Amino acid sequence: MSLTRPRKRTNQQHVGALLFLLFLFVCPQRILANASVFVNTGVPSCGVSGYCTAASMFGVLAGPSDTLQFKGGTFLNDIGLGTGATITTTGTDNIGDASHGDVIDFSSTFTPSVTPCAGNTNCTHPTGTTFSSGTKVWGGTKLNPTLVSNAYTQFLDVSAYWNSQVTSALPSQSLSGNWNIQNTGTGTHVYNASAGFNPSADVTIGCGAAGNATAVNLACNKSDLIVIIVPNTQVASILHNINFAAGSGLTDDQVLFLVNSTASNALAINASGNANITVHGDFFVDNGGGYTIGSGASSLSTIDGRVFAGGGTGFPTLVWNHSIALSDEETVPEPATWALMAGGLAAGIWLHRRRRTARA
Repeated sequence: MSLTRPRKRTNQQHVGALLFLLFLFVCPQRILANASVFVNTGVPSCGVSGYCTAASMFGVLAGPSDTLQFKGGTFLNDIGLGTGATITTTGTDNIGDASHGDVIDFSSTFTPSVTPCAGNTNCTHPTGTTFSSGTKVWGGTKLNPTLVSNAYTQFLDVSAYWNSQVTSALPSQSLSGNWNIQNTGTGTHVYNASAGFNPSADVTIGCGAAGNATAVNLACNKSDLIVIIVPNTQVASILHNINFAAGSGLTDDQVLFLVNSTASNALAINASGNANITVHGDFFVDNGGGYTIGSGASSLSTIDGRVFAGGGTGFPTLVWNHSIALSDEETVPEPATWALMAGGLAAGIWLHRRRRTARA
């Protein structure tokens, strides 16, 4: 009987294992498995793969010459500003936190800041932008005109694509109570909110048996995507919770509210001082309209999703009142994150080779 010694792993095997772990980290299965507003082969600016990489990097995106106002809140995602767009903070604002190095990407020329930065001097910025002393940008302010421009183009192209699709009437369940989005089947559903989107009570989005409009006891299909189009003559005013049913498996990027209004109040999300609210989904205000998030009262308004605005000929004011929280999973790392992960991979390879040399 002969004994076979276990085969030693080669450098190539170790590197391959490290690359596989890196792939799992960058491309978690949950994100790739679900439908997303950022996956669309019908949008030319998103490339042959149909993945809108640039747009998916941001939680807040403002168009050229738009005015963005933060009055106190926490924003756990990156912020992008088109050419000539400005941001003014007047309260205690945190872009990121100790575990989220979120950045503000500008298109207008300036010298990028240190990381993290705090206040109006430390957080360098283009002319027209002003940061309060209570503002901290954990990932620093960056000059990224190409990234922001690509993201803005993809945002407009995605909006144009859905506006060209055939719609069905928005069901009453979308404005109050449980809403089974699979009541008429799985896959993509595009609705026309001809009377605007103004929920009268809390809404819980989920899935259940076909033919039951309010059943939300089942997991949703990975191909489900919901698009609610608010026409130019109407607005979206959300004063109540919009949540996902437990076990639905839905993500924020699977629900898109596309607001075509040119009005300054095209989109409003707030608790009206009555109670804290949480709203899930992505919001695209694509026709030059403005928005106001939060009521300015003590009630906390949490947005689990993204808010993009711009388009048209107007330069809207985009207001985030105090007691605001915004968060969303970032599906694609920033270039700095790619560099960090590449550095970590290189360090792992170097350490492995050093250990082999020491053993030899």
